[in-house]
Amino acid sequence: MSYLPEPPADEKTIWRYMDISKLLSLLETRQLVFARADAFEDLYEGHWPEPSIAELEKYGDNSIAKAVAVQPLRERERMFISCWHENPAESAAMWRIFLKSNDGVAIKTSAGLLKKQLNKTNLHIEFGRVRYIDYSKEPIPDGRVFNPYFHKRLDFVHEREVRAVVWNQPSSTHRIEVQPDAKIFSINVDVPELIQELVIAPRHDSWFRELVETVVKKRYGIQCEISDSKVLTAPKLRAPDQWPHTSSTSS
Repeated sequence: MSYLPEPPADEKTIWRYMDISKLLSLLETRQLVFARADAFEDLYEGHWPEPSIAELEKYGDNSIAKAVAVQPLRERERMFISCWHENPAESAAMWRIFLKSNDGVAIKTSAGLLKKQLNKTNLHIEFGRVRYIDYSKEPIPDGRVFNPYFHKRLDFVHEREVRAVVWNQPSSTHRIEVQPDAKIFSINVDVPELIQELVIAPRHDSWFRELVETVVKKRYGIQCEISDSKVLTAPKLRAPDQWPHTSSTSS
């Protein structure tokens, strides 16, 4: 069974939630960071679900099947991933998950703008949506080494994740320049071209917005829109006696 990750359409909105230190790192280095797969909190990252293992076991002593079965033990240290959240609006859940304080932002961009940055490299980078499955019932196609890294358990479906994956495989097509024990890998990006908007985290102090404005626009010269989170915006209430007056006529 063949499988390729499905990339979002170019116009789809994607987000990356981060604290102020990661934003400053992006602005200063002009590099997008990819984290190594075995450093993620999800211990299932890159592993085969039960049905896939059961299918491989049917081959017995077949050397190829055995190599595929143990693939996660070897490749998790060679896969580097950049994670994004696909959503037309910001997400209250993502703010809670990715920020430990109110000092953070969300980068708003589009799938097309991110793909443009990825395509500027000479690397083979897989890009697409994560597929969420029941790991006790559904297999992952085993034809490509990237496949387990575009699947996650149903527990994480709220993440609506889109990811870019780089494989550090020692060959002419997939080799990247990274130290053997490195936990991250980075690519150069045109930050002003990538960022459409910066959204300031809910409950931020007034000084924090001023800091972000100063750093982003004055120090780094990036003239993107900077706005406040709408997650905690109060509803507009209007008493009936404040409704616009309308007259009705009868025939």
